[in-house]
Amino acid sequence: MDRLVKPDFQELCLFFTRGQRCCATFKLTNLMHTMSVAVSLTTTNPSVFDFSQCFSIIPPLSTSAFTLFLSRTCDQPPLSSLPDSIFVRSLMLPTGKARQGDLQTRATHLQGCYNSHILCGTSCG
Repeated sequence: MDRLVKPDFQELCLFFTRGQRCCATFKLTNLMHTMSVAVSLTTTNPSVFDFSQCFSIIPPLSTSAFTLFLSRTCDQPPLSSLPDSIFVRSLMLPTGKARQGDLQTRATHLQGCYNSHILCGTSCG
């Protein structure tokens, strides 16, 4: 089966500024012509990164924006030996069945996965 969603990035850059809650925004596009797609977002390091919304429904051929945050403000950027990743899991929803409240219960059944890396950089501040 083809991919259900397409991200607008391969690597997401999160620029660290001391004392601020850093974030980066990215978009996912539903590639289906007639069906909504449910998406679930997770990271390889959930204690460091958080999303503005980790579950969402994207209407057919539409694009939704998501924001990745550092979970807390800190004095130094989080460092890891391997790049952290965002996992996007997606599921086609039959017409008329797409309700936001159903996503939490269906999250374990989402199929497909798209993996992208998170890069943390610093900025003077």
